[in-house]
Amino acid sequence: MKNEHQTSVLIVGCGWLGTQLGHYLSNKGHTVWGTTRSKERFPEIEKQGIIPVQWELSKDQEKFPDFQLFDSIIISITPGRGDERSTYKHKLKQLGALLKGQTDQVIMFSSTSAYNGLNGVVKEEDAVPDKKSENEILAGEAYLLSEAPTANIFRLAGLIGPNRHPIKYLAGRTGIINGEAPVNLIHSDDIIRMVEKAISNRITQEIVNVCSPHHPTKSVYYSEVAQKLNLELPEFKKGGSKEKCVDGNKITQLLSIEYKIVDLLDLELNFLT
Repeated sequence: MKNEHQTSVLIVGCGWLGTQLGHYLSNKGHTVWGTTRSKERFPEIEKQGIIPVQWELSKDQEKFPDFQLFDSIIISITPGRGDERSTYKHKLKQLGALLKGQTDQVIMFSSTSAYNGLNGVVKEEDAVPDKKSENEILAGEAYLLSEAPTANIFRLAGLIGPNRHPIKYLAGRTGIINGEAPVNLIHSDDIIRMVEKAISNRITQEIVNVCSPHHPTKSVYYSEVAQKLNLELPEFKKGGSKEKCVDGNKITQLLSIEYKIVDLLDLELNFLT
């Protein structure tokens, strides 16, 4: 039985972001379960205050405990690449069917790749979930919502945080295209704070972008980050000034919360080491 005075959260996918989120929520007094495909990760997950559950959607669809045990369910799975991405929407449809009518709140981590192909400032209404879309992100959102229509969609910008930053792959590279394109990034700390606020406010049926309000050009941003870290500077080609710039203001109004990391160039980068 669920204790009415205890908020219980299930994180489907305790990867890089899901594990950080679980640790934070546990420290805030929530009871947190988290799924992983490997029992070998149990000790690591338990150290973060998360109750580990071995579960894989494609293999263990019928083996999961009653979803009614949880007040909130966070879907933190990645779309993958190549052939794996083509199965993303079907996984979300399966998961949505399992969640149907089984919990008070669902939050799905999606991606601002939903706006691929669009130019200029983009807002939530500029990309509508659509099962027939060639964009696997939009199709995946639609398949989940078809089964769990009260779910929330959090479209996350490029992720940065502990041991994760694109500069690791850009340092020293030359001929990188679209150096004048705006940067669309979000630190895991801000995602986690906003999810916790969404859980507390019990929001449902919302689609929101989660993206830093600071959008320097790629050339300016990554060059300065490289300098701060004493890495070889990347070299960019001109172009890209009209590329998408993700507006992340809606979530701040919805949750009455501000982004903590508002200037990506002032960000302390010791979290990368």
